[in-house]
Amino acid sequence: MIHHTPLNNSRQVTAEFGECVVKKHRLQSIAWLEAKTKEERAKLQAQVFDGDCLEKETQVRNSGIGLELPGEIAKFAIAEPLAREAIETINPATLTKAPPLTYMAPDPAAFAPDSKGHPPTAKQIADAEKAREEATLDVAFEAFGECVVRSNPISATQLLASPVSSNAEISAFGSLMPSFSECWPKNQQLTATKGMLRGTVALAFYRLTKAAQTQQQSK
Repeated sequence: MIHHTPLNNSRQVTAEFGECVVKKHRLQSIAWLEAKTKEERAKLQAQVFDGDCLEKETQVRNSGIGLELPGEIAKFAIAEPLAREAIETINPATLTKAPPLTYMAPDPAAFAPDSKGHPPTAKQIADAEKAREEATLDVAFEAFGECVVRSNPISATQLLASPVSSNAEISAFGSLMPSFSECWPKNQQLTATKGMLRGTVALAFYRLTKAAQTQQQSK
């Protein structure tokens, strides 16, 4: 969740958090982003959610902004600087033929209410169901990002190369609107901000680049 005052750009703060973390903990950031299980990701959590990076951003803005980054937003923030680097290493057009991405599907057992020998309460059941639904939507949203990048990798590149809240970003978003509409999950109730749209494009771009490069190396 991002809390902000009207005078500050919370999207810029989030972007700078991602840049700070990747700069300070590059290998751990990549490992965290590419983790196949929640357990792998949890081991790196303390380094990825770097307090110094958060503190730096709040100090720059006189403590006007406080960041509390959930996993999905953190993934987007960390993926973006890595995706921008990937732009320099690959022809975006090749991403349309990259191998399909896989996703960390929600584990039903992870959302079972802990009854500790007693029947779960109605609140525990509701909370577990809400957590399961949110995890399912996270996967759907990441798959949406993959579809967008495959559909229009050139405009996705332009979006990631543009500064946050710039005219170039507005133009890139406009170019991607047909892909956003085409790829939007028909049977899912999703809501998305500009930051989330840009973030899921960044994550998909980075992952597709890795997949395409691995495919090339295996030939």
